[in-house]
Amino acid sequence: MVETEWGPAFRALATCSASAMLLELPELDLTEMPRLRWRWRVETGLALEDERTRDGDDFAARVYVLFPFDSAGASLWDRLRRAITSRLYGRPLPGRALNYVWASRVLPGTRWTNPFSEDALVIARRTGSAEAEGGGWQTEVVDLPADYRAWMDEAPPAPLALAIMSDSDNACRRSAALFADFAFLPAAALEPVAGTGIGGFHE
Repeated sequence: MVETEWGPAFRALATCSASAMLLELPELDLTEMPRLRWRWRVETGLALEDERTRDGDDFAARVYVLFPFDSAGASLWDRLRRAITSRLYGRPLPGRALNYVWASRVLPGTRWTNPFSEDALVIARRTGSAEAEGGGWQTEVVDLPADYRAWMDEAPPAPLALAIMSDSDNACRRSAALFADFAFLPAAALEPVAGTGIGGFHE
């Protein structure tokens, strides 16, 4: 935790590794609060050739929205594996995930399936290490149901958790990013409604 001009923020640092934090969410109705807003700033960016490959799957800043595992369309082996792992960890494991990233070269708005998991959709929101290291805080507002529906052609379930990450394990470099001020918003709101701020990320 560090103090910034926006108040308290989490700093994620990675050197040939990944740094992440997960926050479990209470029951959330995305029909009432469909938008997620946050602020982020990349302090040390990455300059990778193609982050859509396994070797290039590193990002100075990631924001994950994790959804429950859908057993209806899963194989027997996948259901069994998840049941065993969930019992070992003492909590249900997430299924699909929307992953918003600050990319190196991929243009903002580009979407692709994570090269390590077909259950994760990667969406580039910002691009460029030069912009990252020379710029300041950037604010994002995303429409979670719209992004999920465009990917899976169905409405999303209530999300299980949020996660933030900075990772550079595949390229074995250094990255650093700041995250703050997460909030769920109603569709028409530009600012958070009282009680919807995600305090676990900035208190």
